[in-house]
Amino acid sequence: MNKTSIIIQREYLSRITNKTFIFLTILGPIIYALFIIIPILVANISDGKTQVAVVDESGMFINKLKNSDNLEFIYENKSLDQLNQELKKPNGDLENVLFIPKSMNLYDKKGIELYSKSKLGLGKINDIEDELSSEIKELKLTKLNIKQSTIDSLSTDLKIQVKEVTETGVKDSSSEAAFATGYGLGFLMYFFIFLYGSLVLRSVQEEKQNRVVEVLISSVRPYQLMMGKIVGVALVGLTQFVVWIALSFIVSLAVKGFISAPDAHATQQIVGQVQQVNPMNKQEMASGVMKAISTLNIPLIVGCFIFYFLSGYLLYSALFAAAASAADSQQDTQQFMLPISIPIIISIMCIGVIVNSPEGGLAVGLSIFPLTAPIIMMARIGFGVPAWQLIASMISMILAFMGSVWLAAKIYRTGILMYGKKVNFKEIAKWIRY
Repeated sequence: MNKTSIIIQREYLSRITNKTFIFLTILGPIIYALFIIIPILVANISDGKTQVAVVDESGMFINKLKNSDNLEFIYENKSLDQLNQELKKPNGDLENVLFIPKSMNLYDKKGIELYSKSKLGLGKINDIEDELSSEIKELKLTKLNIKQSTIDSLSTDLKIQVKEVTETGVKDSSSEAAFATGYGLGFLMYFFIFLYGSLVLRSVQEEKQNRVVEVLISSVRPYQLMMGKIVGVALVGLTQFVVWIALSFIVSLAVKGFISAPDAHATQQIVGQVQQVNPMNKQEMASGVMKAISTLNIPLIVGCFIFYFLSGYLLYSALFAAAASAADSQQDTQQFMLPISIPIIISIMCIGVIVNSPEGGLAVGLSIFPLTAPIIMMARIGFGVPAWQLIASMISMILAFMGSVWLAAKIYRTGILMYGKKVNFKEIAKWIRY
C-alpha cells in the first residue's frame, strides 16, 4: 500500500474513533434543535403577574391601562406618600407604584415615575412604557376626532415581487433568502476552515515537539507525511458533514413535530407575537419561507460549498502545516499564523458589504482571489454568480492549492527537523529558494 495512503488511513481512523469527535458529531444537530426548542419552552414559563399600583393625579389613565399576562394594574385612592410608606415595609404585599403627576398632559410626558421595592426587569419596564404610550396615542386620536380605523387604512404593507431575468426566461427571486444564505454559508466556511486547519496544525506541532516525526521521517518522505495529514483530516471533515446532514434532517422532522403540536401553548404564543408584527397567518408564513427557499439553486449551493470547503481547507491547511513545522513552540507559531490568517479575517469582515452589493467590484475581486474566495464566493452564491466568475474562482483555487502545497512542502521538509533555532521569514525564504 502507498505510504501516503497509510498515513491518510491512520489520521482518519484515529480521529473518527476519538470519543470527542463522536460526541461533537452527535451533539452538533442536537444543539441546533435546542436553539429552536428552548426558546419555545422558556416562553411557556411564567414567573406570575407583576402588580403595579397606579397613582394617577391627572385622571387620564384611570381604569384604562390594560392588564397583560405579565402585568396587573391596580388603581389606588391613596397618595404617593402613603404608598411609598407601604413599599418600605419589608413584608408588605405592595411591590411597585406607578406615579402619574397632575401636570401630565398628552404633549408633555415628563414626570411619570415608577417606584419599586426591587429592580424590575427591563422587559416589564418596557411593557409598562408601551402600555402608557398606547393609551396616550388613543387619547390623542380621540381628542383630534380621528378613528383608529382611519389610521389603519393609511398604513400600507407593500411587498414587491422580485423577478430575475435570465437567458432561459423569468423566474422568482428572493433577496432575503440570498442574504440569509450568504451570511450563514460565509460564517460556516470561516468556522470549518479554521476548525479543520487547526487540527492539522496541532498534529504537526505535537509530533515535532514529541520528536515522533524523527521516527516517521526515517520511513516516509516529508511530503508524503504532510499530504497524508492534510487529506486524512479533510476526509474527517467530509464524514462529519455527512453525519450532520443526516442527523439534522432527522432532528428537523422531530422539531417540526414539536412545533406543530396543537396543544403547544408556547408555540401559539410565539405565533401570536409574530402575527402582531406581520398579519400573515401561520400557513402563509410557512408558504413564504418555502417559496423563498425554492428561489435558491440548492444543488449549485451544496456543490460549491463542498468544493470551496475542500479547496479552501487544503489551501490553508498546507500553509498551517508549514507554519507549524517551522516553529519549535506554539508561541513561535503565532508569528507565522498572523499573515496566513489575515486574508480569511478580512473575508469575514467584508461579508456585510458583499451581501449588500454582491455584484460590486470588491465582491468580484475577493471572490476570485484564492485566499478570500472560499468565504466571499459562498456569500455571493445565493444571489447568482456569472459562470465565468465561478469558473475563474475555481481555477484560481486549484492553482493556489497546488502552489501552496509546493511552497509548504519546501518549508516542511526542512522545518520539521529543525530544532533549537529561532526561525524567521528570512530563514524560511532561504529554505524555499534552495
